Amino acid sequence: MSVPKITELKSEPIVGKFYLVPCVTGQHFVNPIIPVWHSDVEIGIEAEHYHMDVRFLSDKELESYAAKYAKRYTRAMDRMGHIVKSNWPDDHTFEWKRRKCYRTMPEMPRVIHFDVLEKKYIGKKVLCGKCPHRGFPVESLPKDEKGFVICNGHGLKIDTNKGEVVKR
Repeated sequence: MSVPKITELKSEPIVGKFYLVPCVTGQHFVNPIIPVWHSDVEIGIEAEHYHMDVRFLSDKELESYAAKYAKRYTRAMDRMGHIVKSNWPDDHTFEWKRRKCYRTMPEMPRVIHFDVLEKKYIGKKVLCGKCPHRGFPVESLPKDEKGFVICNGHGLKIDTNKGEVVKR
């Protein structure tokens, strides 16, 4: 039986099941990521980075990560999980790893300068299951009873019935 790639799912991953997940690995770490390399100049984050995919971190890994970065980031940033290139050791690599899904994606809170971001993207269409802001995949995120998802990249609300960003 083959293990599905997380990037090819059309619905949420099932907690407890295994998936192939893109990871940044180094000598002492393996970080599951959402494979969208970007910066967020419009909301004040100029450093290029990935976001960690916290669905594939064990409770122990998540606690360790949150403790390490709690002094630098808010709890919202801990859940979002930045991995900034300038902070990586030189020996990091990008690999697909078999990882267990431990949880559903927590809802992304509004980020700093969210109003600027939201105003720019309201009404923009979702194409190929990707958020129009930075192309984060939204098909594998939990939908509420009305079909809305919150993009785990930067907190934009997407109406999956209309296929567009709406006011949060």
